[in-house]
Amino acid sequence: MIYWIWLMQIPFIGPVTARYLIEELKDPKSIYQADAEYLAKMSGLNERQRKSILQNHSLENPKKIFEDCQNNNISVLCWNDRRYPARAKKPDDAPVVLYYKGYFKNMDQTVGIVGARRCSQESMQITLKRNASSATAELLFHF
Repeated sequence: MIYWIWLMQIPFIGPVTARYLIEELKDPKSIYQADAEYLAKMSGLNERQRKSILQNHSLENPKKIFEDCQNNNISVLCWNDRRYPARAKKPDDAPVVLYYKGYFKNMDQTVGIVGARRCSQESMQITLKRNASSATAELLFHF
């Protein structure tokens, strides 16, 4: 789990590039372990992305994020998990990590909130009301 979180914290590596890396190297730990020579052979990476992967090898922040999630009852769902919602995988820029609270029951009746960090009070109340009445899990998409 830590390597998945690490992958999403690397500057200049967004969801599209992360998915490319996972397809090529199979899992984030392999990406973490890849050396400069191997990364140089990957046509889907530019020089800035290669350098960013190699220079960002600290797992301290991903471990802290994971610990914070555990302390706040937030679950982490990775791209390769069979529970990852099929509809959420469809966009090319779908996140490879989802953070959520709750449990999975019927993924056809969920609410996903993407990027609304500073929403209005009214929007937040409407979302919370709809979420409480129809959704079984609150998905927090991480980009």
